[in-house]
Amino acid sequence: MTSTSRFPRWLLPASLVATALLSCVSLSYRYRIEQRNRATGIAVEMDAVREIAASQGVLPDDALSGLRDAGLTAVVLSEQTVEDLSKSGQLRMDAEGTILAPKAILDRIDQGVRRRFPLAQVERTDDGLSLNLPNDLALRASVGIDPLEAARVGRNGLEVIARHSNVLGVQDSYVKGMIEDSSSKGARYFLPQGEQVLGRRDAIKSLVEALRVHDTRYLSPEFAKITGDANVKLDAPELVVRLHAAQAAELDRMTESEIVERYVKAARERNIRMLLVRPAGGAGDAALREFGDLLAQIKVEVLKEGGGVGEGKPFEDPRVPKALFVLIALASAPTLLSVGFAFVSSSRGRWAGSLLVALLALGAYADSIRPYSALAIATLLPIAAFLWVDEYRPRFWALGYLTASMISLVGGLAVAGLMNSLEYTIQADMFTGVKVAHFLPIAVVAAWAIGKLTSFRSLFGQPMVWGPTLLIVLGLGFLVFMQSRTGNDNPAGVSSLELRIRSMLEAFLVVRPRTKEFLIGHPAMAFGMALLTATRPAKPGWGAHGTTIAALLVVGSIGQTSVVNTMCHFHTPLTVSLTRIGIGLLLGGILGGLIWVAARGRILRNVN
Repeated sequence: MTSTSRFPRWLLPASLVATALLSCVSLSYRYRIEQRNRATGIAVEMDAVREIAASQGVLPDDALSGLRDAGLTAVVLSEQTVEDLSKSGQLRMDAEGTILAPKAILDRIDQGVRRRFPLAQVERTDDGLSLNLPNDLALRASVGIDPLEAARVGRNGLEVIARHSNVLGVQDSYVKGMIEDSSSKGARYFLPQGEQVLGRRDAIKSLVEALRVHDTRYLSPEFAKITGDANVKLDAPELVVRLHAAQAAELDRMTESEIVERYVKAARERNIRMLLVRPAGGAGDAALREFGDLLAQIKVEVLKEGGGVGEGKPFEDPRVPKALFVLIALASAPTLLSVGFAFVSSSRGRWAGSLLVALLALGAYADSIRPYSALAIATLLPIAAFLWVDEYRPRFWALGYLTASMISLVGGLAVAGLMNSLEYTIQADMFTGVKVAHFLPIAVVAAWAIGKLTSFRSLFGQPMVWGPTLLIVLGLGFLVFMQSRTGNDNPAGVSSLELRIRSMLEAFLVVRPRTKEFLIGHPAMAFGMALLTATRPAKPGWGAHGTTIAALLVVGSIGQTSVVNTMCHFHTPLTVSLTRIGIGLLLGGILGGLIWVAARGRILRNVN
């Protein structure tokens, strides 16, 4: 490995400063949009309201009015079927299968059956309807949302959310007709029902067209595995409002404060703009009042966190000039090349690397190439931080710790600045390089640290030592665990102890820092820097404590890559991400400094 000092001393700082400034210019577009859209809607299901109200002897209108005063802004109405109308006593069938019902109900059934089965023959009389369909098919036909319930919701000053299911063999006309019908009844939002979006597969474009024509917003449920959801988000990102909901079984295991915290965190930390709240309990003499109290607490906490409660609106496209993306990538090029040159000594390899970096920088203009430019920055800038540590070895450990962390932060800012678009904000598109950028730098830093201590050839020629081997195995196991925990929908469960620790941190801090940063990565980085600056070993090695320094810096790389990873959560508000990083650096630095103060006497005595 060669020294990065082959570059002029001013070039790398200038590259980092320019990258940071240009990235902040890009992120200013996103910041303004986030600040303009801070209101979150609070929704409930009409079925739940009706059931609770009936059990308390309260009229539906009075129940809705009370919940509205508590903070409710919208109500979910699920589509009804012919069978639903039959069970509720709104129709009956005679012995010949003729449907008998009031005219308004017959009109709904007539329209719904013709929409579902366009070729079906329908015979209509003043008080009856005959269908040449098997009864089971006729009963399953959707008749849309209840117009009386929709009118009741609107009368109480609340928004209507319509839910529709996808069914086999539906045509474009059915999809468009369902959205038109709901819109005519006052629905401003559409929420998928079941495991498929209405129109999945070949009628998705018809759904998007209908949503646009009728100015209906699409509610995308967070964490839900609904096929077709990604297609709608990609085709119509300007209509998307992200929704968070918890199932009744989940709520039953949570305390009221935990339920409130869950919804508030979704609004504050993930830019969720519609909260679907379900009753937390099934029994009680004051279930309606308790439900209202829950909504009121959520509203109060959302307002306390600086948000608002009101109409859930889609986010706007930041419309960052594409030339700015190219400038960000070009500004970072010297830093990227310094990392490459540190590991590649041949002139041919350096020319090839320079050409690749130039192509990635210019290619940042194209949407298809930009993620690769971002991946290069996310991967190489944390490595640049460690090369800087080794090259300049500052006299004060706190300065070294903060400077290295700022280099990593510039990497995170650049990635967020490059990937600044509506599709990433609403998670219609995903930055697929997140896990590579999270773990590849750690592996590179580990290899670099080992190379500082010994050559790989001599390393493999030595007999196995159980202590270091065990540490390597444990380290690999920890990395696998980290990999399973990376991402919002990771498969690894969080222990009850960790949940309690998280809750405690959230109670005392503005934003909870990431555990692997402030408890693991940053303390190790600070301790390693303190040991390096205190012993001040001669270059190129790390002296008598080289193995300890190497181990601490490798563990410290976990925190550095996590800083970049935090900025890759594009759906999280910028202020939250930056605050989380700042708190993590502060707490981690303090913890590492305290460990150093406790251990420095013994370490320095051994050095002397």
